[in-house]
Amino acid sequence: MNIKVQTQDDDLFSAAAYDTSPVRVRSDAQVLASELIAGRTLSIGNVLASDNVPFYVAILSALADFRAGHEFEPLFEDLRDIVLSESPSQRQIDEFNADLTQLEEWKLVERRIEKMRVRGYRDNRRRKFRFRICDDAASLVEWLRARREEELNPRVTATDNLLGALKSALAEIQRTLNRMKAGETDVNAARDVMYGIQRADDLTDEVASSLQKLDKHLDDFTRSAYDIKEARDVIAELSIFRDRFMNRIGRLRQEIVPEIDKLRAPRQLERLSRCEVAFREETGKMRHIVSGRIPAPRDVLDMLMRFYGTDGKLQELMRRVSDSARNVWKKLSARLRELERRNRRLEDVGCRAERMVSRASPAGVDVRRHAHLSGRQVASAAAESFQGRRRGSDESVD
Repeated sequence: MNIKVQTQDDDLFSAAAYDTSPVRVRSDAQVLASELIAGRTLSIGNVLASDNVPFYVAILSALADFRAGHEFEPLFEDLRDIVLSESPSQRQIDEFNADLTQLEEWKLVERRIEKMRVRGYRDNRRRKFRFRICDDAASLVEWLRARREEELNPRVTATDNLLGALKSALAEIQRTLNRMKAGETDVNAARDVMYGIQRADDLTDEVASSLQKLDKHLDDFTRSAYDIKEARDVIAELSIFRDRFMNRIGRLRQEIVPEIDKLRAPRQLERLSRCEVAFREETGKMRHIVSGRIPAPRDVLDMLMRFYGTDGKLQELMRRVSDSARNVWKKLSARLRELERRNRRLEDVGCRAERMVSRASPAGVDVRRHAHLSGRQVASAAAESFQGRRRGSDESVD
């Protein structure tokens, strides 16, 4: 029997190749998942699963930086100088070469040989190596950096500002269409209109994402513990959030819906159709240079109406956020009442302990001297004083 020994950096995602079980029947969700990973470089998971992940990510980050600087295939020497220190040891160089070779085997990095002409009889360099990072590996680096930046400097995305930008974008599309003459389509105007349609689509995605993040953030509040001051602050902020933020979103939604209705009028739809045809013809002339999805205006407007219309997706998200905010308010209010009740109880215990001390030693125990003690400690001091006074009374009786 041949046994495959899997080393540390072997392809961890190739185990399916040795699976002899029958083919599994896929559900609709699993079919969609298969479409998500189709064409992706799945070996990218090996980077994060390896013990050498810092070294691999360092190389990929350096290649991503070269790519951002429009140097898509840096030389091996330039890449090594960026990743390693100024005077690397031979061991560091060997480890760097091994890491780079491993990334190349995972098809995350592509090596290209660049032939060099001999500059002189002392120059024996015949070739040089250049390396290019693949798109999926560059996306991994971008995602890691975005996650780190979000942790260090969380970005505040105001949903009401996004809705205001969407309202302005729809109004600008309306003005551009109204300036168009019957039967004529200006290419520049068509480009502006199609950009506005794409912008409205993107802004709607951002609105949905921001409300979903806000809902999760509010849900996290219900799982955290707070002291009295924090609880009071959060309750006050929730009141501002309800009165200003949510009400403004509701007003903007009511202002956006009429703008969508105007663009869905038959005359405007005909103009939008002409703009789409003109824009497709213009981009078709540069199809090898300019590529990308061109949105269909009618489909985008239908989606906008489903999202912003009555009982649409936006109102559903707003209800979820409102429910989460209400749950946070209830929990914090109950927590605040419990903390205040507990504090009042501790104050009562302290007052009773002070009275016990005063009664037990009228000559003497300085209550202020025990002000730094807890109620239990003060009560213990009072009991000791009372026992001492009782022993003195017994001796005088004898």
